[in-house]
Amino acid sequence: MVVNGQTWNGNMTPFGPVLDDEEIANILTYIRQAPEWGNNAGEVTPEMVRAVREATADRTAQWSAAELLRIPETE
Repeated sequence: MVVNGQTWNGNMTPFGPVLDDEEIANILTYIRQAPEWGNNAGEVTPEMVRAVREATADRTAQWSAAELLRIPETE
């Protein structure tokens, strides 16, 4: 995957089975609001995380870069 001109190998340890909805929401909110990275997006709630988990519960494959790039940006 190439992000801002830098190539990444895309391998990531799955954290979904380890972290609960609130922990994932907290991490995502921190990243989305981290001023040191120029971010000022809105909060991610545990309910939002739960909805995504439910919507993707049947998925067994890793997400590809092409799939992730098709996800629309939201505030």
